[in-house]
Amino acid sequence: YKVPYAITFNSGTSTLHAALIALGCRPGTEVLTPALTPLMCGLAPYYTGATPVCVDSLPDTFLMDPIDIERKITENTRVILVTHMYGGVCDMDAIMKIAKKYNLSVLEDCAQCHMGKDNFDRLVGTIGDVGSWSFENSKQLTCGDGGIVTCSDSALATKIRKTGGLGFK
Repeated sequence: YKVPYAITFNSGTSTLHAALIALGCRPGTEVLTPALTPLMCGLAPYYTGATPVCVDSLPDTFLMDPIDIERKITENTRVILVTHMYGGVCDMDAIMKIAKKYNLSVLEDCAQCHMGKDNFDRLVGTIGDVGSWSFENSKQLTCGDGGIVTCSDSALATKIRKTGGLGFK
């Protein structure tokens, strides 16, 4: 993936949880997450104290609807948690433009889209601020359990590592 930082965890849920904490989620903040997603994408924001806000899916792809993402943004929105589902890749160009416009972070859940690429030939997990994968038995890339997060920002990697590593960087 050619991303400088990769941090392993005991599960994909833990990767999402740690990344959301590192991205500033806490009580009073909101995380936009797809309505059609595994339960963990709603639980991880909840574990930080943030409120998960469901975004509609497009009927032809089952992926997040960028128009509905923009409709759901409030002053409390902090992160867009993108879930690439069933090997499909969300419209990351549109999502990244929205994130930039509103100064939001983007966390990509790639557990069901290993090695997927968008229209610009970018690998999922390398487009947003953080990429996350689960290695649970039903995923495309598995080792029984576990997970990994990747990012390109050193300070963000340190925050993620401290959350998952008992405060050690």
